[in-house]
Amino acid sequence: MRVFINNTRTFKQYLDNYHHHDLMLANGCMAACYDEQEYVDKPSVGDVVAIYASKLGVVAFGSATNETAYLNDDRVGRHPTKIRKLKDFRLIAFPIRSNEYATSNSMTISEVVKDTKGFLDLLYNRALPPSDPTLFK
Repeated sequence: MRVFINNTRTFKQYLDNYHHHDLMLANGCMAACYDEQEYVDKPSVGDVVAIYASKLGVVAFGSATNETAYLNDDRVGRHPTKIRKLKDFRLIAFPIRSNEYATSNSMTISEVVKDTKGFLDLLYNRALPPSDPTLFK
């Protein structure tokens, strides 16, 4: 199993890119737009994908599935975007800052190659519990 970080490209130009950040967190998916769409195919099914928000840190994660879709509508600000569903999607209780691990977040999708186990430990230790479907029954 490999581990990747998908940068939502938020706060750099939030007004232009909030669509992707919100879409990814609300729907448990990874995304890339324009000429970077093929990067969504980098992880294999079952690989862990962490969602990184610029200036915040890693805010969520899940496992790559084979479910993909192309969007080019208001949901993505009319930016041609490829999305990929993440299984067992979890939010992080408080963001994991980039100085806490040894991987660059400068690309849309980066592979964690140093201390993968340590990075996974950070993810699972800070993950919020999954939602309880029986809460309102």
